[in-house]
Amino acid sequence: MVADGMGAHAVGELASKLACDTHPPQLHEGEISTPSEAIAKAYKEVGNLIHGKATANRDFQGMGTTLLDPHPAA
Repeated sequence: MVADGMGAHAVGELASKLACDTHPPQLHEGEISTPSEAIAKAYKEVGNLIHGKATANRDFQGMGTTLLDPHPAA
C-alpha cells in the first residue's frame, strides 16, 4: 500500500495513515461479487472517513491522500 498525504504535514500524514489502516481490511469484508466492486467500495469508505475527519475538525481541513494498492484483491 502506498499513500501520499496532502494538506500540510500533520494532516497529510493522518490521511495517509487512515487510508492504509482502513483500506486493506475493507477489501475482504462483506459479500462483494467482484474484486473491482470490493476495491471501489473500500476506496469510497476510506474517502468518506477522511472527508468526515476533515469536515469535523477545522485543523484537518484540506487533508487528503493518494492511495495505490500495488497488489489489489484477486
